[in-house]
Amino acid sequence: MPTYAQNQEEVSQLTTRILCDTLPLKPIDACYVVGETTDNQDSSINGAVDCYSCDRSRAIIICTGHTRNGYSGAEYIRANLKEKGYSGPIFNSNLSEDVFNTYTELKALINFAKDKGLESVGIVAPEFHLVRAFVTAVSCAIKFYPKLKLYAQRGSPLPWQNVVRHSQGKVAGTRLELLATEWTRLGVYSQKGDMLLPKEILSYLTNRDK
Repeated sequence: MPTYAQNQEEVSQLTTRILCDTLPLKPIDACYVVGETTDNQDSSINGAVDCYSCDRSRAIIICTGHTRNGYSGAEYIRANLKEKGYSGPIFNSNLSEDVFNTYTELKALINFAKDKGLESVGIVAPEFHLVRAFVTAVSCAIKFYPKLKLYAQRGSPLPWQNVVRHSQGKVAGTRLELLATEWTRLGVYSQKGDMLLPKEILSYLTNRDK
């Protein structure tokens, strides 16, 4: 079975398209604040607020729940949204599974979008986490709600050399070091069947923009 390591040309193209993704001319339905540790959470909050402030999205979606599995929790995100002056709609995606991780979180988001009939959602995450978060979201969308149009949106920049916690709070290192682990995870999770391969994600992006 092909892996991420065997598709370097497609991986390079996919990375560029995700990190340089563009929104449509009309506002998308909402931006989703990808859950992070408190070390990194403000990046995705800032990105979602900026998107709304520039009239590029109509609302913000967050995942409900308290601080768990190393992640900041809904109350932290709500407090920071208020602190940044955000007064727009906040939708709540409910994670029904016990384990909070990128896959369960984004699977819950896709199911929420389907239940609410949303047509377009921006996935907002720090740059070092954005590729895996977006690939996960698209993989779930293709499986559970293929008509949903997803867009990758970078959070506000974070220093690459700062040592931070990531991945349910279990992994620590500079963000540059964490970037390497993200690609390892992509390979592992694609072999498990949780994530689609670059060719399939690229095809989704091409069809999305037709």
